Amino acid sequence: MLPLILAAVFIVFLAGSAIAMPTMLVSIIGHLLAARPDDVEGWCYYGSLLDRTGNQTAAVRAYRTALQLNPTYTECWGKLAGLLERMGDFEGAAEAYRFME
Repeated sequence: MLPLILAAVFIVFLAGSAIAMPTMLVSIIGHLLAARPDDVEGWCYYGSLLDRTGNQTAAVRAYRTALQLNPTYTECWGKLAGLLERMGDFEGAAEAYRFME
């Protein structure tokens, strides 16, 4: 099965839109995740894209979805912790950082 991220990048490449890539990728990844809801790495990548496009609340939800599927995914805990810290949720960030140990 083609990895979710590779499929999305390939679709964007075919569309030829480098300028709208992050926004386009958010849409594409969202659709692909609907068909593959157990894709842990896809959810984490989706969270990163949402964060990059300014949708932090949705990014937190995406990271939490990935972590429900794989609670030992340290990279995703780190991304969630950093985002929560930037959002001013220092208590939530501290708890997420604890899972990275």
